[in-house]
Amino acid sequence: MWPRPRRHSESCPNRAGDVLQYLSASRLKCWQSCRRQFFYRYVERIETPTAPALFLGQAVHELLRLHNWSCWKDEPLEQGQVRMELDQWWEREEPVARVRWKTSEEARGEKVALVTQPSGDTGKHALQK
Repeated sequence: MWPRPRRHSESCPNRAGDVLQYLSASRLKCWQSCRRQFFYRYVERIETPTAPALFLGQAVHELLRLHNWSCWKDEPLEQGQVRMELDQWWEREEPVARVRWKTSEEARGEKVALVTQPSGDTGKHALQK
């Protein structure tokens, strides 16, 4: 049996009810593996920055969504449209995600690489037909 956690009445007044309203396998696993991590994540609700790889994966998914939508509507996207859509998505999502880039140049380079990387041996851009 796990010992009961100490209640921090000053730092987290009456948050125990909020934490126990929703239990999931991942929360229980977090509690079992590291109680401090559980406390910071679910009681104090401290948000962690998004890893750059995860953010880039989300950007790729957004670009694929745009590409599939344009194919479905039979309206191909031009390179300028792809760049504009990516820029808008990036500007909207990056501050919220609080990505931990090494430098601002790294962030710019990764964004540019998403729309200028050639696909395969055709020499065409990834989202061009």
